[in-house]
Amino acid sequence: MKKWSVVTGVVMLLLAFAAGVFASNNIKISNHIKIIVNGQEIKPDVPPQIINGRTMVPVKWIAKALGADVQLEQSSEGYTVKITSKLLERLHAIEPEQPNTIVNDWNREQIKQFLEQNKIHSIQDIRSLGCKVPFEITSEDDSWIRPIYSKAWHSTFMGGKYSDITQLISCAQRNFFIYTGGLSEGAGLYYMIGFSEDWEKPVGSSFNSSHSFELWLLSHKVKEIYRLDDEWLVVVEPQLQGYQTVRINYSDAGIMVDKETKSRIMLFRMVTPEGYELERAAEVLPVQ
Repeated sequence: MKKWSVVTGVVMLLLAFAAGVFASNNIKISNHIKIIVNGQEIKPDVPPQIINGRTMVPVKWIAKALGADVQLEQSSEGYTVKITSKLLERLHAIEPEQPNTIVNDWNREQIKQFLEQNKIHSIQDIRSLGCKVPFEITSEDDSWIRPIYSKAWHSTFMGGKYSDITQLISCAQRNFFIYTGGLSEGAGLYYMIGFSEDWEKPVGSSFNSSHSFELWLLSHKVKEIYRLDDEWLVVVEPQLQGYQTVRINYSDAGIMVDKETKSRIMLFRMVTPEGYELERAAEVLPVQ
Protein backbone atom coordinates (compact mmCIF):
# COMPACT_ATOMS: atom_id res chain seq x y z
CA MET A 1 0.00 0.00 0.00
CA LYS A 2 1.44 3.38 -1.00
CA LYS A 3 1.99 5.88 1.75
CA TRP A 4 1.89 9.67 1.44
CA SER A 5 3.66 12.26 3.55
CA VAL A 6 3.59 16.04 3.27
CA VAL A 7 6.45 18.32 4.34
CA THR A 8 5.15 21.85 4.71
CA GLY A 9 4.68 24.84 7.03
CA VAL A 10 1.58 26.47 8.45
CA VAL A 11 -1.12 27.28 5.89
CA MET A 12 -4.17 29.34 6.77
CA LEU A 13 -7.24 28.92 4.61
CA LEU A 14 -10.66 30.49 4.64
CA LEU A 15 -13.28 28.05 3.37
CA ALA A 16 -16.65 29.54 2.53
CA PHE A 17 -19.37 26.92 2.33
CA ALA A 18 -22.61 27.29 0.40
CA ALA A 19 -25.63 25.09 -0.31
CA GLY A 20 -25.76 22.39 -2.96
CA VAL A 21 -23.24 19.91 -1.57
CA PHE A 22 -24.16 16.36 -2.52
CA ALA A 23 -22.94 13.09 -1.03
CA SER A 24 -21.49 9.91 -2.49
CA ASN A 25 -20.76 7.40 0.29
CA ASN A 26 -18.39 9.31 2.64
CA ILE A 27 -17.13 11.69 -0.05
CA LYS A 28 -18.77 15.02 -0.79
CA ILE A 29 -17.69 17.06 -3.77
CA SER A 30 -18.82 20.60 -4.35
CA ASN A 31 -18.08 23.46 -6.66
CA HIS A 32 -19.52 25.79 -4.03
CA ILE A 33 -16.55 25.53 -1.65
CA LYS A 34 -14.40 28.60 -2.10
CA ILE A 35 -10.67 28.55 -1.32
CA ILE A 36 -9.37 31.98 -0.39
CA VAL A 37 -5.65 32.60 0.24
CA ASN A 38 -4.48 36.08 1.24
CA GLY A 39 -7.77 37.53 0.07
CA GLN A 40 -7.61 35.94 -3.38
CA GLU A 41 -9.90 33.14 -4.50
CA ILE A 42 -8.22 30.05 -5.94
CA LYS A 43 -9.99 27.89 -8.50
CA PRO A 44 -8.18 24.53 -8.78
CA ASP A 45 -8.81 22.11 -11.64
CA VAL A 46 -9.83 19.48 -9.07
CA PRO A 47 -12.67 20.63 -6.78
CA PRO A 48 -12.35 20.44 -2.97
CA GLN A 49 -13.72 17.28 -1.37
CA ILE A 50 -15.16 16.51 2.04
CA ILE A 51 -14.01 13.06 3.14
CA ASN A 52 -15.25 11.69 6.45
CA GLY A 53 -16.11 15.21 7.56
CA ARG A 54 -12.73 16.67 6.62
CA THR A 55 -12.22 19.17 3.82
CA MET A 56 -9.50 18.16 1.33
CA VAL A 57 -8.05 20.67 -1.12
CA PRO A 58 -5.31 20.28 -3.78
CA VAL A 59 -2.06 21.02 -1.94
CA LYS A 60 -0.25 22.16 -5.09
CA TRP A 61 -2.67 25.01 -5.69
CA ILE A 62 -2.48 26.18 -2.09
CA ALA A 63 1.30 26.02 -2.01
CA LYS A 64 1.66 27.90 -5.28
CA ALA A 65 -0.67 30.61 -4.02
CA LEU A 66 1.64 31.03 -1.02
CA GLY A 67 4.69 31.35 -3.26
CA ALA A 68 6.08 27.89 -2.57
CA ASP A 69 7.52 25.17 -4.80
CA VAL A 70 5.88 21.73 -4.78
CA GLN A 71 7.71 18.53 -5.68
CA LEU A 72 6.44 14.95 -5.73
CA GLU A 73 9.10 12.36 -4.95
CA GLN A 74 8.56 8.62 -5.28
CA SER A 75 10.52 5.95 -3.44
CA SER A 76 10.11 2.32 -2.45
CA GLU A 77 8.31 3.47 0.69
CA GLY A 78 5.76 5.59 -1.12
CA TYR A 79 5.38 9.23 -2.13
CA THR A 80 6.55 12.41 -0.48
CA VAL A 81 5.16 15.82 -1.27
CA LYS A 82 7.81 18.44 -0.52
CA ILE A 83 6.79 22.06 -0.22
CA THR A 84 9.62 24.57 -0.16
CA SER A 85 8.73 28.10 0.83
CA LYS A 86 10.41 30.75 -1.31
CA LEU A 87 9.42 33.29 1.30
CA LEU A 88 11.40 31.45 3.99
CA GLU A 89 14.41 31.20 1.69
CA ARG A 90 14.24 34.96 1.10
CA LEU A 91 13.84 35.59 4.81
CA HIS A 92 16.95 33.57 5.59
CA ALA A 93 18.88 35.67 3.07
CA ILE A 94 17.79 38.88 4.78
CA GLU A 95 18.17 38.29 8.51
CA PRO A 96 20.12 36.05 10.94
CA GLU A 97 18.73 32.60 11.76
CA GLN A 98 18.25 33.52 15.42
CA PRO A 99 17.44 36.90 17.02
CA ASN A 100 20.65 38.35 18.38
CA THR A 101 22.23 41.67 19.28
CA ILE A 102 25.27 42.43 17.13
CA VAL A 103 27.39 45.41 18.16
CA ASN A 104 30.60 45.21 16.16
CA ASP A 105 30.89 44.70 12.43
CA TRP A 106 34.04 43.72 10.56
CA ASN A 107 35.28 47.32 10.40
CA ARG A 108 34.83 47.89 14.13
CA GLU A 109 36.59 44.61 14.90
CA GLN A 110 39.51 45.71 12.74
CA ILE A 111 39.66 49.07 14.52
CA LYS A 112 39.49 47.35 17.90
CA GLN A 113 42.34 45.04 16.96
CA PHE A 114 44.46 47.97 15.78
CA LEU A 115 43.88 49.92 18.99
CA GLU A 116 44.80 46.89 21.10
CA GLN A 117 48.13 46.55 19.28
CA ASN A 118 49.05 50.20 18.77
CA LYS A 119 49.15 53.52 20.56
CA ILE A 120 47.58 56.08 18.28
CA HIS A 121 49.09 59.47 17.55
CA SER A 122 47.34 62.76 18.10
CA ILE A 123 45.80 64.43 15.08
CA GLN A 124 48.28 67.28 15.46
CA ASP A 125 51.27 64.90 15.46
CA ILE A 126 50.09 63.14 12.32
CA ARG A 127 49.78 66.47 10.55
CA SER A 128 53.13 67.81 11.72
CA LEU A 129 55.23 64.64 11.73
CA GLY A 130 53.59 62.58 8.99
CA CYS A 131 54.07 62.82 5.26
CA LYS A 132 51.50 64.57 3.13
CA VAL A 133 50.17 62.09 0.58
CA PRO A 134 49.02 63.24 -2.87
CA PHE A 135 45.78 61.81 -4.25
CA GLU A 136 43.78 61.81 -7.46
CA ILE A 137 40.01 62.35 -7.61
CA THR A 138 38.68 59.47 -9.70
CA SER A 139 34.96 60.26 -9.56
CA GLU A 140 32.53 62.58 -7.81
CA ASP A 141 28.97 63.82 -8.05
CA ASP A 142 27.57 66.53 -5.82
CA SER A 143 23.98 65.77 -6.87
CA TRP A 144 23.92 62.10 -5.84
CA ILE A 145 21.56 61.31 -2.96
CA ARG A 146 22.05 58.17 -0.89
CA PRO A 147 18.91 56.03 -1.25
CA ILE A 148 16.90 54.77 1.68
CA TYR A 149 16.31 51.55 -0.29
CA SER A 150 17.86 50.03 -3.39
CA LYS A 151 16.58 47.24 -5.61
CA ALA A 152 19.97 45.58 -5.15
CA TRP A 153 19.04 45.00 -1.49
CA HIS A 154 15.98 42.94 -2.41
CA SER A 155 16.21 39.24 -1.62
CA THR A 156 15.47 38.36 -5.26
CA PHE A 157 18.44 40.35 -6.59
CA MET A 158 21.33 37.94 -7.29
CA GLY A 159 19.91 35.46 -4.80
CA GLY A 160 19.91 37.96 -1.95
CA LYS A 161 23.66 38.52 -2.17
CA TYR A 162 23.35 42.09 -0.92
CA SER A 163 20.23 41.80 1.24
CA ASP A 164 21.75 40.82 4.60
CA ILE A 165 20.28 43.29 7.05
CA THR A 166 23.35 43.36 9.32
CA GLN A 167 25.64 44.31 6.45
CA LEU A 168 23.21 46.93 5.16
CA ILE A 169 22.88 48.60 8.56
CA SER A 170 26.64 48.48 9.04
CA CYS A 171 27.13 50.15 5.68
CA ALA A 172 24.44 52.74 6.36
CA GLN A 173 26.25 53.82 9.53
CA ARG A 174 29.35 54.75 7.57
CA ASN A 175 30.35 57.48 5.13
CA PHE A 176 33.97 56.44 4.65
CA PHE A 177 35.17 53.26 2.90
CA ILE A 178 38.50 51.83 1.76
CA TYR A 179 38.55 49.87 -1.49
CA THR A 180 41.73 47.88 -2.13
CA GLY A 181 40.64 46.33 -5.42
CA GLY A 182 38.96 43.20 -6.68
CA LEU A 183 35.77 42.80 -8.72
CA SER A 184 33.80 41.04 -6.00
CA GLU A 185 34.80 43.53 -3.30
CA GLY A 186 34.07 46.47 -5.59
CA ALA A 187 30.65 45.16 -6.59
CA GLY A 188 29.78 44.47 -2.96
CA LEU A 189 30.77 47.97 -1.88
CA TYR A 190 29.01 49.52 -4.88
CA TYR A 191 25.68 47.80 -4.27
CA MET A 192 25.73 47.93 -0.47
CA ILE A 193 26.20 51.70 -0.53
CA GLY A 194 23.20 52.01 -2.83
CA PHE A 195 24.63 52.93 -6.21
CA SER A 196 22.32 51.87 -9.03
CA GLU A 197 23.40 49.19 -11.48
CA ASP A 198 21.82 51.04 -14.40
CA TRP A 199 23.34 54.35 -13.39
CA GLU A 200 25.37 55.71 -16.30
CA LYS A 201 28.05 57.61 -14.42
CA PRO A 202 30.82 55.28 -13.15
CA VAL A 203 31.93 55.26 -9.52
CA GLY A 204 35.62 54.90 -8.77
CA SER A 205 38.15 53.75 -11.34
CA SER A 206 40.10 50.76 -12.58
CA PHE A 207 43.50 50.45 -10.93
CA ASN A 208 46.26 47.96 -10.23
CA SER A 209 45.72 46.78 -6.65
CA SER A 210 49.45 46.21 -6.30
CA HIS A 211 50.10 49.90 -6.91
CA SER A 212 47.06 51.76 -5.57
CA PHE A 213 43.88 51.76 -3.52
CA GLU A 214 40.86 54.05 -3.28
CA LEU A 215 38.92 55.92 -0.63
CA TRP A 216 35.16 56.22 -1.17
CA LEU A 217 33.46 59.05 0.71
CA LEU A 218 29.78 59.92 0.99
CA SER A 219 28.70 63.49 1.77
CA HIS A 220 32.36 64.52 2.22
CA LYS A 221 35.21 65.78 0.03
CA VAL A 222 38.89 65.14 0.62
CA LYS A 223 41.10 68.17 1.19
CA GLU A 224 44.35 66.62 2.46
CA ILE A 225 45.76 63.20 3.35
CA TYR A 226 48.62 62.44 5.76
CA ARG A 227 50.34 59.23 6.80
CA LEU A 228 52.37 58.54 9.93
CA ASP A 229 53.46 54.93 10.43
CA ASP A 230 50.26 52.83 10.28
CA GLU A 231 47.90 55.77 10.70
CA TRP A 232 46.27 57.83 7.98
CA LEU A 233 44.60 61.18 8.45
CA VAL A 234 41.99 62.12 5.85
CA VAL A 235 41.01 65.77 6.14
CA VAL A 236 37.57 66.39 4.66
CA GLU A 237 34.89 69.00 4.25
CA PRO A 238 31.34 67.80 4.97
CA GLN A 239 28.72 68.11 2.21
CA LEU A 240 24.94 67.85 2.29
CA GLN A 241 24.96 65.04 -0.28
CA GLY A 242 27.02 63.53 -3.09
CA TYR A 243 30.05 61.25 -3.13
CA GLN A 244 33.72 61.35 -4.03
CA THR A 245 36.32 58.66 -4.70
CA VAL A 246 40.07 59.29 -4.63
CA ARG A 247 42.98 57.06 -5.62
CA ILE A 248 46.20 56.84 -3.62
CA ASN A 249 49.39 55.30 -4.98
CA TYR A 250 51.38 53.28 -2.46
CA SER A 251 54.63 54.76 -3.72
CA ASP A 252 53.37 58.28 -3.00
CA ALA A 253 52.85 57.25 0.63
CA GLY A 254 56.35 55.81 0.94
CA ILE A 255 55.24 52.20 0.47
CA MET A 256 57.08 50.09 -2.11
CA VAL A 257 55.08 46.92 -2.75
CA ASP A 258 56.87 43.75 -3.86
CA LYS A 259 56.77 40.02 -3.13
CA GLU A 260 58.54 40.53 0.18
CA THR A 261 56.13 43.21 1.37
CA LYS A 262 53.98 42.14 4.30
CA SER A 263 50.53 43.41 5.19
CA ARG A 264 48.95 44.58 8.41
CA ILE A 265 46.02 46.62 9.66
CA MET A 266 46.17 50.38 9.15
CA LEU A 267 43.89 52.94 10.75
CA PHE A 268 42.22 55.71 8.74
CA ARG A 269 40.79 58.69 10.61
CA MET A 270 38.46 61.11 8.87
CA VAL A 271 38.64 64.60 10.39
CA THR A 272 37.47 68.12 9.63
CA PRO A 273 40.01 70.89 8.81
CA GLU A 274 39.53 72.07 12.40
CA GLY A 275 40.62 68.67 13.71
CA TYR A 276 37.28 67.18 14.76
CA GLU A 277 37.27 63.42 14.20
CA LEU A 278 34.23 62.21 12.30
CA GLU A 279 34.80 58.54 11.54
CA ARG A 280 37.34 55.74 11.60
CA ALA A 281 37.98 52.86 9.25
CA ALA A 282 40.58 50.09 9.23
CA GLU A 283 41.98 48.08 6.36
CA VAL A 284 44.77 45.59 5.80
CA LEU A 285 47.38 47.23 3.54
CA PRO A 286 50.93 46.34 2.53
CA VAL A 287 53.56 47.81 4.82
CA GLN A 288 57.28 48.31 4.27
